[in-house]
Amino acid sequence: MVSHLVVRGSYREGVSRASCRCPVMSYDYEKYLIHRTELKNLILHSYYFTCAIANALGAIVLGAPFGIQHFKKTVHWSLLMSVFTFVPAASVFGQSWNDWHRIFARNAPVGSTDFMICVPAYGAVIGAWFGAWPMPLDWERPWQDWPICVTYGAISGYLIGMMLSSGFAIFHSRQSRVKSD
Repeated sequence: MVSHLVVRGSYREGVSRASCRCPVMSYDYEKYLIHRTELKNLILHSYYFTCAIANALGAIVLGAPFGIQHFKKTVHWSLLMSVFTFVPAASVFGQSWNDWHRIFARNAPVGSTDFMICVPAYGAVIGAWFGAWPMPLDWERPWQDWPICVTYGAISGYLIGMMLSSGFAIFHSRQSRVKSD
């Protein structure tokens, strides 16, 4: 049986599928790519849950209630915070640690995409922090329970951060046009 395989733009004749073990030349290269993509998705999902665990531990260290009755609420809040802080950056930057470090450690956004990732993430964290202020007050209202006011603060901070990042992106694009003219 003669098969024709495409190897970097050329045809190879007389090579059977069973004799090819190199992923570049084999018939199963598409399966290899699918497996590689699934592996990348698995890695990003594991980063997402690692970030959620870090958010939960950070919340507990900063005073969130600790116990079995509050565990589910803390996990849900930490997943929400991971969606606000981690998922946009992971979707754009992937595993580029240089970009992650530039955006979150040095706080040096370069383009409008960087502003659209960095400012809402900081807004969500700062909003959650401001949302925690009414929790220790003795008003005994139902909205003061964990994590209701912190969640509302994170959502409002994220939305304010989205509006601010849009303004920064528009200002930055206009400023770069003026410099180029």
